[in-house]
Amino acid sequence: VPSYRFGPFHIREGEELGAMFGDRFIRDLDDLPPGIPRNQFNVNDDGYVVWVGEGNTFRDGIANTLWGLESDPLTDDRGVEHGYKWGMPIKFMNPQFDAEGNFTGYDTFVKNGSAVPDFNLGFTST
Repeated sequence: VPSYRFGPFHIREGEELGAMFGDRFIRDLDDLPPGIPRNQFNVNDDGYVVWVGEGNTFRDGIANTLWGLESDPLTDDRGVEHGYKWGMPIKFMNPQFDAEGNFTGYDTFVKNGSAVPDFNLGFTST
């Protein structure tokens, strides 16, 4: 059976049954694509990485009329351009590679958890 997705599940060979997938927002500057300048980003009060532009913080939005601004395209080490909106959380992007190890693009559909509980439970009756 070829791999396929339905709802939060990704059915494919070798994948854990019940693994749940979806979007995830990054919380660490190290999760930005390689080559994107970290000095243009902050971690906001909610713990999410947001684009603020060079010389700004996530607290400058109203005072400096930054809400609604978009970044110029920022190019990562793989040659992919990324655009960001001021103050908005950024989705984690998982790099994808073909069988030969060549970069093929990014996927935001990442594993977030499992529907299978981490415990065993049994009932007996006497």
